[in-house]
Amino acid sequence: MKGGMSNKRRYRALAFLLGLSFVVSACSETEAAGPRIDKSGTRELHHRHDGFPHYIGHFEAEVLSSLPHETTAATNGLEWFEGALHESTGGTNQSSVSRISAESGDVINRFELADGKVGSGLTYYNGKFYQLVRDSTEVLVYDAESLAQEENLTSEDTGWGLCNSSDKFFVVSDGTSQLKIRNPETFQLERQFTVELAGSELAGLDELECIGDQIWATITDPDDQNRASTIVVINIDTEEVEATIDASQVVPEGLADETTSTLSGIALRPEDNSLWLTGRQWPASFEVKLTPVDVR
Repeated sequence: MKGGMSNKRRYRALAFLLGLSFVVSACSETEAAGPRIDKSGTRELHHRHDGFPHYIGHFEAEVLSSLPHETTAATNGLEWFEGALHESTGGTNQSSVSRISAESGDVINRFELADGKVGSGLTYYNGKFYQLVRDSTEVLVYDAESLAQEENLTSEDTGWGLCNSSDKFFVVSDGTSQLKIRNPETFQLERQFTVELAGSELAGLDELECIGDQIWATITDPDDQNRASTIVVINIDTEEVEATIDASQVVPEGLADETTSTLSGIALRPEDNSLWLTGRQWPASFEVKLTPVDVR
């Protein structure tokens, strides 16, 4: 576990997303911009496995706007790039990477994976998209402009979710409580850690979105739909959960089953720092705002 993190980084946030109002002083220009979860507002006391106190904020997501989404698309990864939404879908012989219009929700361009490959986590880095393949050590690499596949990388193990942390690291989930930090050039493992909540390992970590020094993760749990609509916010430096987000109000009504009601896409739109959520076979992707929840 790493320490030595400055207070101004740990307590900074953007009021437009969180509905919070406070002063931010003298932030370095080199620090990553974007929405953040702050420890101000409502907080709940937890204890880490080593007995030290740890405060966690709780928030809920509310819909601001929506964009049509293909109901056949089993989303496993979501990413904004140059004003368009990019999506990795995973389904038997129905996996792809797609570029989606931000105005209409229509597919602009699509690369379909070979039969038998199930698309999983997706992220952008240095002019390319990287896509994990579920239950495989294969990593597919695409040109970000054309979506033409350029090469394949090989990882030493499988992964589910994938995000790019400030062009310094790739973060990979595998459906357990483990997060792995990988070199973005070589995909080699640099470190890994276990995510805990309330003193217990937090299994089911799935889709990831890196925002500054935070990792936003969905949870896959077929036995608990409350967990399946929850996002946890993890600090990549301290390796601690800083907040939980209840996104149950975002889940559309009338979905077919537990699989389709699962939240499986998180994406930050850098042009306006808006946060977007979607799920497997949802009829829409949603822009959301976050507001504090009093858990006392």
